[in-house]
Amino acid sequence: MLPTLGAARLTEGGGFTTAEVRGAAGSFTIHGERSQATPGTAAWSPLREFRFEARGRVLVLRLDDLDPHRGLYHPIPPERLTETEAAGWRDLLGEAWRLIVDHLPDYADILPTGLTSIVPNPAVPFRLPSASTGEAFGSAVIAGPEAEEPATLA
Repeated sequence: MLPTLGAARLTEGGGFTTAEVRGAAGSFTIHGERSQATPGTAAWSPLREFRFEARGRVLVLRLDDLDPHRGLYHPIPPERLTETEAAGWRDLLGEAWRLIVDHLPDYADILPTGLTSIVPNPAVPFRLPSASTGEAFGSAVIAGPEAEEPATLA
């Protein structure tokens, strides 16, 4: 996992191993002993990034479903969202951003500085489990679109 970028799946053959990351001119390669990954190949899974604009204000958010340290209490395995699920998040976040810009313009001025990543969290019946932590500045764990509505998220 490369924080804010994505995750590589190296085929090194069982157990834990190490990898080396080499970068130059805006690109990088992750080298294992027997395999490698670069952006644009099947071995690389980038974080999804969404850009929202409303009334000239821009919010860019990453949807982090890969980082093992995205949980609040312990490491969790990557759970890649489907394209449909990611689209649901994009739509919900976009509408919430429009509401913030329209109704809370002072927050719209500062929110893009302090929020850069959303960690999708499974919905729990009758609750909207969402949280943030000082150890992950700029990130928030939020219940999924099926449990949220734009106004509540905003």
